[in-house]
Amino acid sequence: MIRQKRFLFLTLVLLLTLPASAQRRLTFRIADFALAEEDLTARNEKFQVKDNDGNLCAIVKVKTDNPEDSPSSYKFDFGTYIDVKRTEMHDDALWIWVQQGAKKISIRREGYTAISQQALGLTIQKGRTYNLLLSAQMPEVQYRIVQFQVSPANEGAIVKVKREDSDGDFELWGAVDEAGGKAQRLETGVTYLYEVSAEYYEKAEGRIVLTYGEANHVEKLTLKPNFGYLEVADEQGIAGAEVYVNDRRIGVVPCKKRMDVGENYRIMVGKELYKTYSSTFTIRKGETTKIAPQLEANFAETTILAPDTAEILVEGESRGRGKWTGPLKAGTYNVECRFDNRYRPARRQITVRPNITDTFQLDSPAPITGSIYVNSSPLGATIQLDGSEVGQTPKEIKNVIIGSHTLRVVKEGLRAEEQKIEVAEGETTEVDFQLRDFARFTINSKPQARLTLNGENVGQTPYSFEGSSGNYDIRLVRSKYKTYNQSTILRSSAPDTTFHLRRQYIQRNSGYVQASFQAGTLMGVGVNVGGYIYNINIEGYATFGLGGETVYLNYAGDATPSTEERLKARCFGGRIGYGITVGSRLRITPQVGIGALTVESDNITANALCATLGCRVEYALAPFFGISLTPEGQFAISKKDVFKELSTVSSKVKGWGTGGGARIGIYLFF
Repeated sequence: MIRQKRFLFLTLVLLLTLPASAQRRLTFRIADFALAEEDLTARNEKFQVKDNDGNLCAIVKVKTDNPEDSPSSYKFDFGTYIDVKRTEMHDDALWIWVQQGAKKISIRREGYTAISQQALGLTIQKGRTYNLLLSAQMPEVQYRIVQFQVSPANEGAIVKVKREDSDGDFELWGAVDEAGGKAQRLETGVTYLYEVSAEYYEKAEGRIVLTYGEANHVEKLTLKPNFGYLEVADEQGIAGAEVYVNDRRIGVVPCKKRMDVGENYRIMVGKELYKTYSSTFTIRKGETTKIAPQLEANFAETTILAPDTAEILVEGESRGRGKWTGPLKAGTYNVECRFDNRYRPARRQITVRPNITDTFQLDSPAPITGSIYVNSSPLGATIQLDGSEVGQTPKEIKNVIIGSHTLRVVKEGLRAEEQKIEVAEGETTEVDFQLRDFARFTINSKPQARLTLNGENVGQTPYSFEGSSGNYDIRLVRSKYKTYNQSTILRSSAPDTTFHLRRQYIQRNSGYVQASFQAGTLMGVGVNVGGYIYNINIEGYATFGLGGETVYLNYAGDATPSTEERLKARCFGGRIGYGITVGSRLRITPQVGIGALTVESDNITANALCATLGCRVEYALAPFFGISLTPEGQFAISKKDVFKELSTVSSKVKGWGTGGGARIGIYLFF
């Protein structure tokens, strides 16, 4: 029995001493207490507080030496017979209004060893201000890392944690990572509550008692599934129809969606031109609910016709011009066609019935018009409205479409006048033209040329001047173009005149190089080089015979037999002449000349001096290129003896010196 009592006693002592040793209480002290000699706060009317006897209370201003420590955490007592009338926080100080006569103070704070009846070292007097400075031992806070490990890991689970002793809401830690982990540091010696939630899973709740230690605290959780599947199948050919569940879009047909377990889900399936499908369904854990919606067509193929260039609009939306064909949902539509703002749109209502093909014709938009009254001085001028003749002045032009127009009046011999006018709806725009036989003439040419007007050189075209209708002497000169030189009538009704100059291919000063073929008594090819200086022609030529002549020669005093010789001819010479230009491409040039004819074989050479008489006819096909034909006669005026002897035995050789022919050539001129 005695042993049992001793055991109970020791157990009781152990139970009492364990909490005391586990809860080591912190301490604080009064670091300073003193009268604030110059502080008159307690006597300030704004802050005065009186005790029951009508005396001013003293003010004790309490501060701490640690900015993280608040004096409001302390409770103050100045003795049994000393009242504390009021306490207030002012910035970082706690003001205490206390009755006079206090000599001691008691201070308490939760978790700290209290100060009991500690002497102040002075007596608190009425209406005075005192400063009290506290210095407290701050608790050492320890932390541990709390790590949640949630499976399945890839469901986006959300972790929330709060202290058990807190009345506030859970603190959101956020979503777990791809491996299902989430970690954060928490204060030890505290109990925490947590919630882990994920879509389609039951919420997991728990409690963590976080004791002192260094190792991480790992909280492993496995979420319990709470979902099934909704499958929306396409058995009607409505792929792409939008699917909504409880007014939230989940995809398009066909689709399969995981959903929380529940009843009375509302599904809506909609597609343009179809009536909306609607029903309710239930999701059971681990099961698939299949729905195959059947949509009822709610449209018809519709054609709308309008004038070719008119724009067609259905409920304000453009559908093209002239004609539109396409599906329209059943219902009533406002349809119109229009041109621009100068026309009133043509409107009508159409009704589309499901599955009934229909065609609707729209009227043409009506023009919005006004009128124009045109007068001129003198009368009888031709009126042109936007380029079209509409009559003569004076005239009222009716039913003119509103907007901007160009009005022009023309009368023979007078300067044409033109105006831009605006026509307003239902109004008459009056325009009066004053026509004058005076204009600003412009003379232009293609290409640009030097202009002489009435004998005066006025420069290059284009050239403008003020004048009246009449005859003007106009001369236009440009190199390599035919000169225009004649009297021309200029009229103020058409003041702008453009002359087109003809290109003059044949120039009186030019040069040429020619390749030739010669036919006649001397057949051959050759080259001609020449030129014209003020139509005087100088030409050099060379001709090489293509054929030949075979002769047999006997040499006197020589016993050798006759020798066969193959003779060929060539001729070099020059000509002069005078060119006569006919038109822009043709030139005829009579020519006379002289040339040296050489006839030779391997063993003999014969020469003759020949005079020529011919006529060169050339035609320019294009700039720098032409053809020529030159009929010509040649006369031997001086013959060497050998040439004479050869002429007696060969008519061909004789014809080479004296005969006729023609030369055909192609030439380049510059």
